[in-house]
Amino acid sequence: MYRSLLPSALCAMFLGAPLHAMTTGAVVAMGDEWTFSDVAYDGGTVLGDTYTGDRASTEALAENLTEILGGTAYTIVGLGPFAYGTSFQSQLSDLGKSVSVVTTQTAFETALGTSDTVIVGGNIGVASISLLHDFVSDGGSVVVTLGTALVGNGTSFSEAAGWNPFLNSYGMQAGNNYSPLPQFTPISVIEDGTSLDDGVSNILWGYGNEITLTGSNPNAGLVAGLSGAIPISAIGVYSVAAEVPLPAGLPLLLAGLGGLAMVRTRKTA
Repeated sequence: MYRSLLPSALCAMFLGAPLHAMTTGAVVAMGDEWTFSDVAYDGGTVLGDTYTGDRASTEALAENLTEILGGTAYTIVGLGPFAYGTSFQSQLSDLGKSVSVVTTQTAFETALGTSDTVIVGGNIGVASISLLHDFVSDGGSVVVTLGTALVGNGTSFSEAAGWNPFLNSYGMQAGNNYSPLPQFTPISVIEDGTSLDDGVSNILWGYGNEITLTGSNPNAGLVAGLSGAIPISAIGVYSVAAEVPLPAGLPLLLAGLGGLAMVRTRKTA
């Protein structure tokens, strides 16, 4: 009796609930590498420009980011002395995240197998785009860092061209030009619906690639604001862990297998 009921019970369980193959992780596009630098937290002088820092806003932005990304094992690709400094890494640790920093292509590709969130930019990231797609499809989250001048020939155009094939898949696009601001400056954030900017007044910006949304992806959003009178769209986020359905014919296949199993059980009873 139990043998005859089990296949049909399994089929009922599958047929009565939504079927999903996997969940897709979050993807965030940071238009500039300075936004989580130590200067963003506590201020400093950058290429002759003095920034006072805004620790409260930067900490709020980082905490919101981790809530969107989820996970506990974070890997950061080293992006020069300015990006993701010790203040950011310390805050991640305080938020319960383990943090590792890698600087080579091989180490980064290895880290994709042990991390649930990666923060990447430059040529290392571009060279791993197919792996990053797989990583996101398996539920991992990715932060893409732009504005680094570390892709291709070091221009804003080559950086956008390198990353847009990845970002376009998640409803975002990097602009071809670095923002024409004459200095490193805070952007006064205008909240526009994404939780990433909740409680955030200012973010640091210095010649990054602006981010825009493509199409009408309901899961995508922007963090944007003003530097003086200049509008800047600084960060893009694909924040929803979108469920990817299994093939539509699978419920029928399961039902058929269940029916065959019941017939076989009756014949052998």
